[in-house]
Amino acid sequence: MHHPSLGLPPDDATAGMPAAAAHLRASRDRLARVALEETIRIAPGFDDRYDDTQLRLILRDFDRHIEQLARALETGEDAYVVSYGEWLVPIYRRRKIPMLDFIAMLAGLRDACAAVLSPEENEAAR
Repeated sequence: MHHPSLGLPPDDATAGMPAAAAHLRASRDRLARVALEETIRIAPGFDDRYDDTQLRLILRDFDRHIEQLARALETGEDAYVVSYGEWLVPIYRRRKIPMLDFIAMLAGLRDACAAVLSPEENEAAR
């Protein structure tokens, strides 16, 4: 991931899979809902551990997760996902969301993305 303040050019938005990123962005709202449903299916008791307010916040977070994945896919730079994941750890710790639940959320997102991405794009997303 290039940083413009270092004098480097921005990442090329056509270097990776821009069509896959467009698919993710176009269906972001539906993907977020499906990802939360898949997370609840994957992690039994997930919805029991969090109240409605926390579940709405988690649903909102999926929007940002999808955007970071789309940026990584369109540029071919996995740093968008890696640095974002590292950035989320203290935030989720403060919200008292264990990392096992965060991993379940990522698995739910992976399963939800399978509905809109081709097999090749899914492999790159993983």
